[in-house]
Amino acid sequence: MTRLIGGALSPVSRRELLQRAGLASAAAAAGLGTTSALAEESNDSEEPTELGGSAGRIRRERAFRLRVKAAIEERAVPIPRHANNGDEALYPNGIGNHTKGLPHNSIGEVDPTEYRKLLNAIESGDPADFDTIRLGGTVKLANPQGGYAFAMQGSDSAQLSIPPAPALASAERAAEMVEDYWMALLREIPFSQYGKEPISTAAIDELNRLSGFTGPKVGGQVTPESLFRGTSPGDLIGPFISQFLLLPVRFGAINVSQKYNTYVPNLDYLTDFPSWLACQNGQGPFALNTISGTTSYIKNGRDLSAYDHVDYAAQPTVTALLWLLRNSMPFHPGNPYRSSVNQ
Repeated sequence: MTRLIGGALSPVSRRELLQRAGLASAAAAAGLGTTSALAEESNDSEEPTELGGSAGRIRRERAFRLRVKAAIEERAVPIPRHANNGDEALYPNGIGNHTKGLPHNSIGEVDPTEYRKLLNAIESGDPADFDTIRLGGTVKLANPQGGYAFAMQGSDSAQLSIPPAPALASAERAAEMVEDYWMALLREIPFSQYGKEPISTAAIDELNRLSGFTGPKVGGQVTPESLFRGTSPGDLIGPFISQFLLLPVRFGAINVSQKYNTYVPNLDYLTDFPSWLACQNGQGPFALNTISGTTSYIKNGRDLSAYDHVDYAAQPTVTALLWLLRNSMPFHPGNPYRSSVNQ
């Protein structure tokens, strides 16, 4: 497609054409009638061509145009392929899928009728369909409609994807279970002692012998520094527990020493089949983790689980940010106040 610029024809890209079409649709939905001003706002450094009205109205229209532009750009993000590991098709009895809270038989296999109802409800998105599911106990399904919500910022959740979980019969899944059991055996050992006592040394040795283990390594080997760490960039830097969870921090006028309520050590849970099956069915009451009578810095796996069970999603990030803001965090180069004399 072409456009006329200065008496000459110039090609119009497909992206630009779609963007203009999107602007037109947004404008029509908003009752604007024309998109000439919106199209000219494609560069957010430009001012609206038709000011008119009060300063508040100008600001409102500019905000609308910037949001339309951002929405069009987010819509252009490709929709990825959402892959699964094939376990649901491979195991009709559902043993390869998460079924906690639904009714199960005496050996832990999910009721196929109720599982199918869950899948149908997820497919339809109708809240009423979720209420037709017969649960296995007193525990309700945890926010099963969360995926239907729309975020007002950033790409839509359907435009993002994560790799499928390792298949149930894979070496990688087996290695993950081995790692989980070692975590349980090591939950009383301080992180600072990894590699310095026999249990963590045995864990490191076995994980290094597992062909399917894909956890973090140093020089191709599991080491005391990489044991039970994450796989995100930077996860192997520094001690196991970030200093941001150890240093004192200010929440407004409150001084927080970052000593936490932790669990009493040497207590085990779900160590027999009946208690596991009751948990799988969602049949309470459940054994509660006993809170220690004293507070402590996070020092081992049990302490970390006590923190993780009750923290809100962004708590560690907010804590780190508050510490940085009060301790000379360098400003971003684009911050307009860095070189200002009186701002």
